[in-house]
Amino acid sequence: MEIKIRNLDKSVVRKIDDLAKEKGMKREPYLREVLTSLSILDEQKSLEERYKTLVEQQGKIIDLNTKLLNKVMEECSINLNELYGSEEND
Repeated sequence: MEIKIRNLDKSVVRKIDDLAKEKGMKREPYLREVLTSLSILDEQKSLEERYKTLVEQQGKIIDLNTKLLNKVMEECSINLNELYGSEEND
């Protein structure tokens, strides 16, 4: 499919050319890459938000598990230092 953009300011075209040159590219492939990235930006942001939420949830679960394990160890009179010390002696 073809897209044509007319009446761009010369400074805009120069800036695009400069950016393309910095990446070692010609204008057309550079713009193709930029437009492709732009077209998936919303999906990428959505995935990043979902990932962030999952990481936060996992952090809360780990914190809760740690608290529960500490409570169990306390109630069962388990000393973590003694456990590790006994493993080193084995």
